[in-house]
Amino acid sequence: MTMQATLFAEHIEAAKPVTVRLPPLGQLASDAIRAIENAMISTKVTCAGVSYGKDSSVVLALTLQAARNLLNRGIRRRVVVLTSNTLVENPPSVIKLAYRMSRAMLEWSKNAGIEVEQRWVTPPAPADHYLVSMIGGRAVASAAGGGNLPAPST
Repeated sequence: MTMQATLFAEHIEAAKPVTVRLPPLGQLASDAIRAIENAMISTKVTCAGVSYGKDSSVVLALTLQAARNLLNRGIRRRVVVLTSNTLVENPPSVIKLAYRMSRAMLEWSKNAGIEVEQRWVTPPAPADHYLVSMIGGRAVASAAGGGNLPAPST
């Protein structure tokens, strides 16, 4: 048993499975789009931070659908998509995929009549790069199980 599990063993053993019934996925998506539409109505520009991973891609798709729904109602809203190449992704094919997905998203948005701007945030300076920080002892690596590896001693 891990250290975390032994700290909370009495609570883990006492916990019983609970059945949770969620609404159908389509209903959840519709509710999310409606909530995003309501937020977009109160502003002129909507920003979305997108890595083009599965989670942020879903949020982007819901946001673009909300913008399209508003456009169909005569309400035009601009969407700014912010993406950063943090230089942490390995292999480089991950960032190449992000560029391809960005191009596809921009083409789809243009065809839908939605004003979308993709902004690529500047990568970190070499001294601020994740691996340089770790090697220099200014950062620690994440470890499986939610803990951190100890910082190097000086």
